[in-house]
Amino acid sequence: MGVGKTCITLRFVTDEFSTVGTTMGVAFLSQSVLIGHTPVKLEIWDTAGQERFNAFVPLYYRSARAAIIVYDITDRESFEKAADWVRKVQEESGDGICMTLVGNKTDLEELRVVSSEEGHTLAESFAVNFTETSAKSGQSVSELFVEMARRLVDEDRQRETKRGKSLSLNGDSSAIGKGVCCSYFS
Repeated sequence: MGVGKTCITLRFVTDEFSTVGTTMGVAFLSQSVLIGHTPVKLEIWDTAGQERFNAFVPLYYRSARAAIIVYDITDRESFEKAADWVRKVQEESGDGICMTLVGNKTDLEELRVVSSEEGHTLAESFAVNFTETSAKSGQSVSELFVEMARRLVDEDRQRETKRGKSLSLNGDSSAIGKGVCCSYFS
């Protein structure tokens, strides 16, 4: 069984929970959110985490503006692999990528082997955001993606302000949406 990244993505896009098989290769979904008065289209590339797919996964995150690294709070090995994924994404993408480390399956609290504090500590060591979710219950799933979109809008506004220009999207989400979000897991 995987860490639940596809379930997180499907929960966000459809607001439903369903158990799905292992992602083979890459799945693509999109969802729009409103950040203030700015519509943002999130293009979500849900990549397989199995070793046999490792060779092509960097093709997706190299051009990404954001990445979500997911581990299962009931699986210590997935947590350890998540650290490797964070490192790989940062090395390939540089400091400019907006990243969040996610501990999933909080609905299985009684089976937890990775504490929330450990997740926070790992995220802090890489200077990335951290949250915990439950794709099954929906806990914090929408908030994860909305916060990611908000951070991207803020980054764009800051970049435009530094250039001496004002950011005017005029309802055009394509100014932010290209390759906005990728999901990875270990």
